[in-house]
Amino acid sequence: MTAKPPEWFEIFSSGARQYGQGYSTIFIFLTVAFLDGKRRREIARLVLGFLMAALAVNVLKVLTGRERPGYSLESGRMWHLLTGVFDTGWHSFPSAHATSAFALSAALAVMYRRGRMVFYLAAVFCGLTRIMDLQHWVSDVIAGGALGVWIGSGAFRWRWLGRVADAIAGLFAPRTAAPEGPCAPRRQDNDDSVGPAVVA
Repeated sequence: MTAKPPEWFEIFSSGARQYGQGYSTIFIFLTVAFLDGKRRREIARLVLGFLMAALAVNVLKVLTGRERPGYSLESGRMWHLLTGVFDTGWHSFPSAHATSAFALSAALAVMYRRGRMVFYLAAVFCGLTRIMDLQHWVSDVIAGGALGVWIGSGAFRWRWLGRVADAIAGLFAPRTAAPEGPCAPRRQDNDDSVGPAVVA
């Protein structure tokens, strides 16, 4: 009979499982936007990088079709290339949780360098829970973490994504009306006259 882990460990691991997933990520996005809303361009890169990582990892899952540790290898094969579309038991490689968590941490580490150690530790703990829960092999988590770091940090390096982020940030930029009245800038007539006029 296996010993039951302490309650504090259950609470900690439950929180670690949620990092970089669903509602917790939305909460982080909203918190950053509320507390640091002036950095619209960086926030747009943060969101785009996370979405790109989520898309990439799910495509790889379907293409590789690796069986999860909790499934018996009835077929005698661990990999089912291009056949694991509808069976989530063949969606082991890479770990989507690890990819999302590390993509989020890598992007946050670029924006807030002082907290990078905390961000990456949270991602590591998230990845460890996937191994503990027998949902992924160690190599799944390592590959997912590497993919997440590459895309999450790349979101702040790639120029093409920067242009997309600028366009998105511009949609949320506050529009300032042109000043009127005595504070309005004077209009300069476009004439060719130089100096005072000479009367003949």
